[in-house]
Amino acid sequence: MANRFQKFIYFLSAEAPIMFVFAAVWKVQKNSWKVPIISIVIGILLIILFEDFFRKAKSTLSVLDVEGSEFRCIDGWMMVYITTYLFPFVSLKFGDVSWIILGIILLIIMAILVFSDHVTPHPLLFFKGYHFYELKVERLASDYKVISKEQIRDVKDIKKVSRVFEFLLIRMR
Repeated sequence: MANRFQKFIYFLSAEAPIMFVFAAVWKVQKNSWKVPIISIVIGILLIILFEDFFRKAKSTLSVLDVEGSEFRCIDGWMMVYITTYLFPFVSLKFGDVSWIILGIILLIIMAILVFSDHVTPHPLLFFKGYHFYELKVERLASDYKVISKEQIRDVKDIKKVSRVFEFLLIRMR
């Protein structure tokens, strides 16, 4: 299972698309290249960190046998991601933003995410062709998020997984 730093990278890198939208909006509104270039570089670095973490996680995690009772596809979350995270940037007025308060709020949110067991689907995995499923496992307390490169049509197709985080599994073949 991945450690807390890797979980921090998982959540932080999910914001890479926001960095690119931020750069575009800043360029259009301020007609300046300095901040957009910094934002794009940060976004690219986040993607590289995530790719390194994900490659290592896939190769080092132990494989577990699992027997699910039911599952459902949760790929539709991508529309929620776009509308709640990316769309508000379109009308953002940068002069009205308190960057210190925004930074403090973001730090609090990251701390909560890293130390909680909650896991959200990751947009970079979606763009790499992964599908997201919610899996109920008999005799266990919670639903698991399962990521898989192939589409799953039957709960019996999920037999071997690796635990990335407490409630995030990756389907293994």
